[in-house]
Amino acid sequence: MSYPEDSILLRAKQDVQLLRSVLRITTAKDKDDHAACPMCGRTALRYGANPEGIILFQCMHGCGKGTIVDAIRMLSPAMEIRDAIKEAKSFICGPQGRVNLNGTAKAHLNGHYPSAHQPERNVSPSHPVQQREDLRYGNLKPDPVLDKERSEKFVCEAHEYLLERPNIPSFYKRGITMEVVKKYTVGFIESTPLKYHANDTRGWMIPHSWVLPITDKDGKLKAVKLHFERPHPVNKDQKTGQYVECEGKNRWCPFGTDPKPDKAKGITSNKSYQALWPHPNNLDLSLSKAEFGTDMNWWLNRLQRNTPLYDEWERVLDGERTQVELEYLNPTHQELDANELNLAYTRAFDILRRRIQDAVCLTLKTEPRVEGEIDWDRYIFLCPGELKALSVLSAGFQATAVTGGEGWLPPPSILSSLSGCRVCVFYDDDPPRRIPTGVVQQPGRAWAERMAMALQDVGAMDVVQKCGGRKEKA
Repeated sequence: MSYPEDSILLRAKQDVQLLRSVLRITTAKDKDDHAACPMCGRTALRYGANPEGIILFQCMHGCGKGTIVDAIRMLSPAMEIRDAIKEAKSFICGPQGRVNLNGTAKAHLNGHYPSAHQPERNVSPSHPVQQREDLRYGNLKPDPVLDKERSEKFVCEAHEYLLERPNIPSFYKRGITMEVVKKYTVGFIESTPLKYHANDTRGWMIPHSWVLPITDKDGKLKAVKLHFERPHPVNKDQKTGQYVECEGKNRWCPFGTDPKPDKAKGITSNKSYQALWPHPNNLDLSLSKAEFGTDMNWWLNRLQRNTPLYDEWERVLDGERTQVELEYLNPTHQELDANELNLAYTRAFDILRRRIQDAVCLTLKTEPRVEGEIDWDRYIFLCPGELKALSVLSAGFQATAVTGGEGWLPPPSILSSLSGCRVCVFYDDDPPRRIPTGVVQQPGRAWAERMAMALQDVGAMDVVQKCGGRKEKA
């Protein structure tokens, strides 16, 4: 029996057993429990059917989401989408158009697709997994190349406009002081036209918006972001004129020049900058890093002896030392030198890093969990939006924000600037929402949990979560 080409792909997308095979889910489905994600190894995988019968999956730690085609590409990042579609179709029909599911499903269930945490020797040569540090994090886009003159002029004019109207922050109940406005060159615009390019005849009509100059750790302007307040109605002549009314919650200003835009080919310039802003290197983190050391020996010297964790540390260290001996010792080199011993210590510490740091923090009593006892001056607040970070800075605390919003999990290369700090993940009190997999969750809380896990991975010493900010509408 043969099937039309589109029907083959549709059958693959609607086959729950096939998706379970590719994702190597061997346990019985329990809608109250998560399955183990093959990428991060955490029990955070949900899957189910949408109203059209398409089986969707999502890892709550950001490894990936979507249909079986997305699952294949998640497990084999180097694979092109057309190859992933072809692979999905081959699960259903063989070369003669006959159903060919069982053998393929068993092959994938037995490890045909490797997980990100498997050793390289287990990777199938027919489906190589691209080794990269940030596999379960958001991909970093290249830095935008700005039209310097145009962007700086726009920022300066918006900043001067806000300085002349100091009541704007209080009118919109943002809690941002003018001292913070001056320090970070924050601006505001009202009913301002903004073109994609200087020579364009059409563009946006920005009703009321904050202008945020996003800079790097050296203070260099990298991008300009707009954060809209509640849109006010614009005049009729503006609606029917050459500018279109701007929609959405925020937008990056189109000041990028690379690649060169081409409307006919659908090419647009890169204008967004993914980072932490204000950059932690420009904040006072002396209190947030007090009493903490970044050296491995600092933690090991404070780990209590005669405890189950210390016994486990010695067992792991012995195993890593044996592994290093197998790798480096030979008839002419029969004893480990200082560098090789340090390698064994480093490997063992990386395995138990989080548990050792948690145990030491409890011993030092620097991880209070009763909110009234927490000294917030000793924390840096990590916010899901730039305006929230500016409000926290105005209140006298240290704060930074992710410029990619709650939908983006920064990779370790960016979060490493918070290594060794006490961090409070500040999240929104969002109402519960139903995501594509059918799971009901609070987006703000889910983002905070993923961020807390990522911060611990880069060595943040004491991570707490605190609900605050505006409550978004459902």
